[in-house]
Amino acid sequence: VAWSDPAQAVEQALISDDMSVSESNSLHIVNDNDIVLVLKYETGKYQVDFSLHLAENMGGYYNLQQIFDNGSDANVWGHQVEFFAGGQGHMSIDQWATSETFEYTDGEWIKCSQTIDIDNDTASLTIDDVLVYEWQWSVPQGGGGNASIDGINFYGKSDAPPGNDYYVDDIKIYKIE
Repeated sequence: VAWSDPAQAVEQALISDDMSVSESNSLHIVNDNDIVLVLKYETGKYQVDFSLHLAENMGGYYNLQQIFDNGSDANVWGHQVEFFAGGQGHMSIDQWATSETFEYTDGEWIKCSQTIDIDNDTASLTIDDVLVYEWQWSVPQGGGGNASIDGINFYGKSDAPPGNDYYVDDIKIYKIE
């Protein structure tokens, strides 16, 4: 597990002591930051957990990638999750062909949890302990299984008004089986 090596300084996120769930620091993502926690898991069942906090009146975004090739356009998203200011969110798979909405408590830390079973080709997303969606993990690659978990991408989407400004803390990855 390692962080991506961004080619441009704008992609680099800052470590901030403005707020955190535990300890004294968190990752601070703002517009145009683009950082990937590289995982490269090809077999097994994993739970990927972290907490996210939106700055006031701002949004947030992340995706889990089945294929991550740093500096390439060949990346494949397993799913993407977007948080809008005011307590509404949206997740999608298969290039937005399948999507679900959800709610979260605005102004508080949001617990994000993904369970991905690569071997059995299943995935689920929960937000604040509420199941949002379950799906076949390999769907973005055309189905058929064997899709890996290559990384978690925290991205500051500047094209999503009013923009992104959020904090990420307590990133934990568990191998379940």
